[in-house]
Amino acid sequence: MKNRAVELSDENGQMGAPGALVKMKNGPGGGNGVLIYFTGADCNVEAERAVATGGHIVRVKMPIGQYGFIALILDT
Repeated sequence: MKNRAVELSDENGQMGAPGALVKMKNGPGGGNGVLIYFTGADCNVEAERAVATGGHIVRVKMPIGQYGFIALILDT
C-alpha cells in the first residue's frame, strides 16, 4: 500500500484540505482503486457537498474507533 499525507495551507497559514492519498497494490480498476481521505468537522457536510455536485454516498457516516468517523463517497 502506498500513501502520502497532505497538509495544505494558504499563503496566510490558514488550513485548507489536509488529508491523505492511499493506493493499494492490486486494487480494482475502474475508479475503485484509489481512496482519498480528507479531514473535516463533520463528514456528513462533505458528503452532502459531493452529492450536490453529482457524487454518490457509498457508506453513510460511520465510526472508525479512536480516529473518529468517515463517510465513503464515489465521485468522478
